[in-house]
Amino acid sequence: MKNKVYAAAARDIIVSSAKINEAIKMGLINITGSTVFLFPEIMKTGKAAENFAFRLFEFCLREKYIKENETLSFKHMESGDYIGTYNKKQKAVLLV
Repeated sequence: MKNKVYAAAARDIIVSSAKINEAIKMGLINITGSTVFLFPEIMKTGKAAENFAFRLFEFCLREKYIKENETLSFKHMESGDYIGTYNKKQKAVLLV
């Protein structure tokens, strides 16, 4: 539950790779291959969600978690439930 409080606060500050690294260290984001586990409170809606997903995609690409043509999947940190995906070609976020 403590992480959910941090997740709500992190939603507004994750805008750079440094902040993504910080969120990973805090346990708010966990990246395994092309899947990003996080708390849904971090994801925003609309254009903000697309920007956030793009930054995570670029981070994963730079850190060699994924390749350029892969789709990034988002799942709930605790339950593993599917949240959405990001594909750079479509430049859109699909949130469930």
